[in-house]
Amino acid sequence: MPLLPQPCHDPILRDLSPVERNRFSKISKEARQAVSSYNKRAFQIEKLLSCYLNTPHEVTEFRKLQYRTGMLISGSSALQFFDCSVYESDLDLYVSFKKGLSVIEFLNSIGYFYQPSANQDVLQTLDNSISGQIHFLPYVGNGLKGVIDFSRDGKKIQLVICLHCPMQIILGFHSTCVMNFISHSHAYSIFPRTTFHNRGSIKLAHTHKMYSREAKANYVKALQKYRERGWSVVDFPSAFDYYRENSEFLIGTRRVGDSACWTIPLSSIDGLTEEEMSPEADGLRNHTWMQNGSYQQDFSLSHKLLTMPKWSSVYVQSAELMFYAQGWEKNTATSSETEAIRLLRSIRAPTRKTPGPSEKIISEILKAPEFPNVPYEYLLSVNAVKELSNYYSCLTASWRPKGVRVMFALKPSGETNKSPRMSTTVIYSIFYIYEEDSYIPKFEGSFPETDDITAKVVDSENFTLYNL
Repeated sequence: MPLLPQPCHDPILRDLSPVERNRFSKISKEARQAVSSYNKRAFQIEKLLSCYLNTPHEVTEFRKLQYRTGMLISGSSALQFFDCSVYESDLDLYVSFKKGLSVIEFLNSIGYFYQPSANQDVLQTLDNSISGQIHFLPYVGNGLKGVIDFSRDGKKIQLVICLHCPMQIILGFHSTCVMNFISHSHAYSIFPRTTFHNRGSIKLAHTHKMYSREAKANYVKALQKYRERGWSVVDFPSAFDYYRENSEFLIGTRRVGDSACWTIPLSSIDGLTEEEMSPEADGLRNHTWMQNGSYQQDFSLSHKLLTMPKWSSVYVQSAELMFYAQGWEKNTATSSETEAIRLLRSIRAPTRKTPGPSEKIISEILKAPEFPNVPYEYLLSVNAVKELSNYYSCLTASWRPKGVRVMFALKPSGETNKSPRMSTTVIYSIFYIYEEDSYIPKFEGSFPETDDITAKVVDSENFTLYNL
């Protein structure tokens, strides 16, 4: 039986996550064609830019400017592009300090003018951007030089001037759901599965200090804004996202465009060759970073800045990657920028394996079915699994269980004010299997700390640990 005409599928496909659309495409040849057609129509950069640029010529010149300056689109605009959604927002542009003037001149040439904030003078705005006295963004981060607002016909563009490079700012955002960005040739999402499939956003630990009480308030306000837009903002990723194969929360080195990223090639640009639109020509793929996180420690991203006096760009690089590049400092000092980056691109840091008793718990957790429409904060967090693993290690040392079994069930949320898509809660029941299956020993004094660990684990409503 043939499927409905392709445009009729759009309302259905639009409500599916990228993972669900991919699964649907595997049903049949017709389904694959429907999804392919939808993706071509949904992910058109021209559609996004036409909200701020009046003509196709302006769009083309804007994208050529991206190619020449390395300017990125990020923030709410990039999030909407990947999410196939529309809501009122500014166009957030990020450019390095050295290339900022070219962008300002372009915006002025098409009719965008400075829109100073309450404490800015229109004649001093550019001078202030150079001296770093522009107001700070809600996303507190290192490497921010300043922010200039432009407006035209009620549309607003916010230009973020970066001290070194845009990626340094983006990797310092408040949480993972906004870590999406668009270059002249490709769109990238660093944490796509959590953001667009599970509708979750993990708060990132920041090592730098908040600049002021106002900045702290803006940070909280920014998190709340994305909660109101439908994302669950939490402290830790779920165990499913953290431990699954090819996890985007890999502890170690990641790079732009790696296999955990969602990468969308964009349409061609008049005047640019196929080679200039290729992935290899996109300088974003030269950036790497280190992902960090351990038991009871927040998930965080870190990097070092890499540049040389004659280089045209500054790159963020994982310290781990630079460590494994034996003699990289000597090589980069005497090599061209292209050769040095090619060296770092060729290096692969070792992957990490989950050690010891944790493997048994995690292997059971990953057998769980995928529960649709469950708020991200109700999923079993990676920190809870680490608590359970520690508990299991204590039990193994004394009672020597034969194994562990995890069972799953759903129950109604009971909160009448929630939408139908958010009306279920997952219950996790963990059973330990002993030599005598009919006998579950009680801990009365053998492990006085056991009850404390249990209390921490079962404190959350989202799952139940059957006492041992």
